[in-house]
Amino acid sequence: MLDFSDLMDLMTVQRCVFMFGPLTEEGGGVILATLFYYFFNDVAEYRNRPVFVYINSLGGAFMMGLTIHDTMILIKERVFTIALGMVASTGTLTLTAGTRGIRHAAPNSLIMLHQPSADLDNTSASEFVKESEEVNQLRRKMVQSYAIRTGHSEQFIDICLDKPLFMSPRTAWNLNLVDNVFVPKWELNIEDPPFEIPTDGRGIFGIVPYTYLRKGLKKAAEVKSGKKSKRMKIVIPTEEEKEELRKKKKKEKK
Repeated sequence: MLDFSDLMDLMTVQRCVFMFGPLTEEGGGVILATLFYYFFNDVAEYRNRPVFVYINSLGGAFMMGLTIHDTMILIKERVFTIALGMVASTGTLTLTAGTRGIRHAAPNSLIMLHQPSADLDNTSASEFVKESEEVNQLRRKMVQSYAIRTGHSEQFIDICLDKPLFMSPRTAWNLNLVDNVFVPKWELNIEDPPFEIPTDGRGIFGIVPYTYLRKGLKKAAEVKSGKKSKRMKIVIPTEEEKEELRKKKKKEKK
């Protein structure tokens, strides 16, 4: 039987990312590394495969959550996000960062919005003012991010964040936090057309290591020139083909 680490490794190979439990700096770093790994390899192989991000998290480290949010928007692959169970705070922020049209919530999930907070007990007056200003800056970042991802005004989002707002998947759909209320059908081997790779490394391609970028440009040139791709295709034989193969093997044994 597979242990948990083996299972997670297997799911990572299938381009599934999990944000389960509190978001820590360490856990967020693993998520970021995984997203960049997918993107860099897609560039090198001149491919474009979707990513699935499953979320069951009450949030945690805000700046790490904001970094994951920005990364999911910047990379070129389609990113499915799926809310499972309880999703709150930076978990909700990550949920909205999925590609528009494929942000999902399971029917029995619960989604929550709330503003950033800080522990200001036992602090001096000057520290209190400084911490308050930093929290307000984080709140503005959160408001701007939600406004962009939902299409609502910043004033409306600001009101929504005044106090913790728990909502059903249907309410989250009405607020444009998600696009669908169901768990999407997961199809392995379904790819989008390869994205164009600029030779000067513009935009997000500027962070791609040169070895990956060079391989991608070479692969793109081969495909565009009509050369056969060396990419292996997965072919599932029909029952008739299987029977023919069995007969052929029997003849070879004789």
